[in-house]
Amino acid sequence: DKIRVSGHYIDTHDNSSSPSTATTGAANIFFNWPLTELTTQYRPKNVSLNVISSISPSLLNETTFGYSTAWTNVTGSTTAFARKTYGVTLPLIFPNTNQSNIIPGITFGSLPNQTLPTFSGLTSLPNLIPNPVFTLSTTFSKNYRGHNLKAGMAYLHSRFDSPALSTNTNGTAGFANDAQNAFNTGDPFATALLGYYDTFSQSNKGVFTSGAYNNIEFYLQDNWKVTKHLTLDYGMRMSFIPPQHDLLNQEAAFVPSQFSFAQAQRLYAPVLVSGQRRAVDPANVPAQFTVADTFPTSYIGLIVPGSGNPTDGIVTRKGGLEPGAINNRGIQWGPRFGFAYSPGSNSKTVIRGGFGISYDRIQFNVLNRYTQGFPNTIPTTLYYGALSDIGSQSGVVGPPAGQAAATDGHIPNTYSDSLGIQRKIGWGTV
Repeated sequence: DKIRVSGHYIDTHDNSSSPSTATTGAANIFFNWPLTELTTQYRPKNVSLNVISSISPSLLNETTFGYSTAWTNVTGSTTAFARKTYGVTLPLIFPNTNQSNIIPGITFGSLPNQTLPTFSGLTSLPNLIPNPVFTLSTTFSKNYRGHNLKAGMAYLHSRFDSPALSTNTNGTAGFANDAQNAFNTGDPFATALLGYYDTFSQSNKGVFTSGAYNNIEFYLQDNWKVTKHLTLDYGMRMSFIPPQHDLLNQEAAFVPSQFSFAQAQRLYAPVLVSGQRRAVDPANVPAQFTVADTFPTSYIGLIVPGSGNPTDGIVTRKGGLEPGAINNRGIQWGPRFGFAYSPGSNSKTVIRGGFGISYDRIQFNVLNRYTQGFPNTIPTTLYYGALSDIGSQSGVVGPPAGQAAATDGHIPNTYSDSLGIQRKIGWGTV
């Protein structure tokens, strides 16, 4: 009777299918027109073991081991997304990146009160995302002279592997009614039919992120019945929540203090040639603007090849960036206090109150921004050009989309407080 052992095992299956769908959460794939049916399989499993030990008449220990895994798998017809199925020959900025030969994403905008066709987020099928979690917790409880004392710890280790969902390897074309676009027709569909885009973006490769984190927490608690009218409940929780990090050490971030204006890259600037917009290198402006010594309009805002340092201000894990791109804040202190007080002798009124501080961690998607961005991949956007000219600009790229790091690493926290009064008013009513 001094030791009790129990456990459980749970295995759940959940499948959902739709001909035009938005899959959210682990796999952010979206299309609102019937390309094909996507099937999302979600299968969580959980096993746990609980051991309760009576060490002495007043001392009890409870220890729990747990392991769970939940994977999401998105499957569908690969031919329904293949370029050759629709005869798509659109050139790409990085032709060798789209290994799955998936059609480019499309977005339309600037038409009010319209549901516009959209396709985005798909880089390959199937998309399998596992999420294993291991937990261990133990608690000691002891009754001593009116005190109910508790002390314990909890450990959690979590993995979340993310395929290259955030890296746009198949390219995305955007069409809008944009007055800055010299090819603008006033209608995004007409502009697309004529073969012109507002924006076209693509990354030079996909990046797989293997995220992980550990939580370790300790706590001390005392429930003390001071008198028959007053009970105090107080304690301290110590939370050690180091940043989630990439096991492949791929984090990279822009750190403003490491940026040098002297090493900054130049961008092609706009000029007029016979009333037509062209592009020019601001460091090599010709005496007279002609078509021969300027560049196409689509070069405007792109980086002049060979200028500056492309990684100016970027710090990587190898260069000293902290795991997860933020500093470890160490132990976070979470005091807790509560009371229950019944004034008078008839105990018809009870006043209760409490205060506590709790801590959480930053969501996983933030880590993806540090691993699946520049310089691990080069996300490039072209502006205002012809779809047929995209391939000719493979050597000219736009300013990459990077992620700045708030290295102080503040942890989300919650302050909770409560105060209430309960009063018996008779007839079994409070």
